Amino acid sequence: MRRIAKINIFLAIIAVILAIVALILPFRKSPAEKSSTRPSYTLAEINEGVLKDTVVLNSISDGEIGNEKDFAGVRKYNGSNTEGVQNEWENEIEVEDGQEYIIRAYIHNNNPHAENAAENVMVAFSIPTDSSNSIHVHSLITSDNANPSEYWDGLTFTSNSDFHLEYVYGSALLENNGVGAGGLQLSDEIVTKASSGGVLIGYYDYRTNPEDPVILDGVIPGCYQYASYVTIRVKAVFDTDFRISQHIRLKGDTEWHNYVEAEIGDEVEIQFQYQNIDRCDNTHENVMVRSVLPEDLEYVPGSTILYNAAWPDGVAIDQDDVTTTGINIGSYEIGANAYIRFTAKVTDTNLKVGSSTLVNWTRGTVNGIVLQDYASVIVNKTE
Repeated sequence: MRRIAKINIFLAIIAVILAIVALILPFRKSPAEKSSTRPSYTLAEINEGVLKDTVVLNSISDGEIGNEKDFAGVRKYNGSNTEGVQNEWENEIEVEDGQEYIIRAYIHNNNPHAENAAENVMVAFSIPTDSSNSIHVHSLITSDNANPSEYWDGLTFTSNSDFHLEYVYGSALLENNGVGAGGLQLSDEIVTKASSGGVLIGYYDYRTNPEDPVILDGVIPGCYQYASYVTIRVKAVFDTDFRISQHIRLKGDTEWHNYVEAEIGDEVEIQFQYQNIDRCDNTHENVMVRSVLPEDLEYVPGSTILYNAAWPDGVAIDQDDVTTTGINIGSYEIGANAYIRFTAKVTDTNLKVGSSTLVNWTRGTVNGIVLQDYASVIVNKTE
């Protein structure tokens, strides 16, 4: 009996220790989870005074963005940070190699009385640095006097291939009625110090005194007019063993672009790059490249030039197979690259009246793996 009693006492002590450890250690949430266990309120309940003087963030189930617990969103970056609130946002997105994506967090103090301000409001985005075919990004909002004090939401980036996300430095932006048109750039610590809470935001009314310096004091008053959006950008980079990229320019120009506007009869130069970024430092043998021209873009015979370490000033390629069967540009050690350039002419083989976009695809093949990129020519036919 004494032995059994001792065992029971020992088990009780272990249970107490485990309980204490559970209280001390931080609770780690699954990246894909939503903070759905905290209370939600309808807009009608808020207007009826259910919160009284309590400060609560992002908890309205039928708010301006829908369910405010789902406050994080992602979409393709369309070239303008300030248009984010006008676009559709996703919780999960399939990524493309080299594409930038804009991530948004919505911050709303649900108390309808402006004087019930949230204090020391901070925003952070946790972006994993590892590679996977599924990456979860956390958005975190904290406030010292809100109840609860922590709000989080998750986003998922997916692909059939392994990839990683690269934060675009200098892209963090705060948008609300107080900071004015164009928003206010935030520190990169919103990502680099995400584990410490990120950065303070605030509602600075620029109309009070436009000459005053902006001070982000962490104070967000209650009510919709003080709601904020915080956005950052990330770039998806596939973890392949080589890269293929393509650009285009009007013949005679010096700068390369993703697309150009041209007229019938104009000549354009198309250039694509191959680069060996093999993770095992392997040499790539017999690298094949091919450009697939659309109808109304015609290859100019004899215009193909290859640039690499052996021919830094370029060497003409006798064969004109770059737009048919493709060409073998040789072997390349880790870190080596090559540029292939040729000229095409805009024709009117089958153009319709109005604006047409002619998309040219470039393909690179190494050890049976094919990567591709594209550039476009926009042609306007008037009659």
